[in-house]
Amino acid sequence: MMNNGLMRIALGWALLSPLAFAGQDLSDWDELAQGANQATVVQQGDFLSANASQLGQANQLRLLQDGLGSEANIQQLGQGNDISLLQQGQYLEASLLQSGSFNKIAANQQGFGHQLDIGQYGQNNLAVIQQLGNDNQIWIQQFGSDNAVSVTQWGQGQHTVVTQGR
Repeated sequence: MMNNGLMRIALGWALLSPLAFAGQDLSDWDELAQGANQATVVQQGDFLSANASQLGQANQLRLLQDGLGSEANIQQLGQGNDISLLQQGQYLEASLLQSGSFNKIAANQQGFGHQLDIGQYGQNNLAVIQQLGNDNQIWIQQFGSDNAVSVTQWGQGQHTVVTQGR
C-alpha cells in the first residue's frame, strides 16, 4: 500500500518516462484521506485517459484500460467504497461517482463506443455491469441504501436507464 506522496512520485516518474508519451495516455489521480485509500491503474494502448479522485478513507479503485481512445472519470467520496472497471476495446467511456459508504461498482466494457454513467449516493449500493458489442449505453442512479442493480448488454445500440431509491 502506497501513501499519497509515494503514489504521486511513482505516477510522476511513470508519466515522465519516454514510454508514457508513446501513445499519449494520461492519468490523473487525487487521493485525499485520513485512512488508507488504494488505487491501481494499468493503461495499455493509445490515447487512453483516466481521471480519478478519492476523498475519505478505505476506498479502493482498480482500473484497467486496453485499446484505443477510451476514457474513465471516477470520483469516490466517503468510506469503504469500491470500484473495479475493466475497459477493453476502442472509444469506451465511463463516468463513475460514489458518495457515501460501502458502495460498490464492478463494470466491464468490451467492444467499441460504449458509454457508462453511474452515480451511487448513500450506503451499501451495488452496481454490476457488463457491456459487450458496439455503441451500447447505460445510465444508472441509485439513492439511499441497499439498492442493487445488475445489467448485461450485448449487441449494438442498446440503451438502459435505471433509477432507484428516490
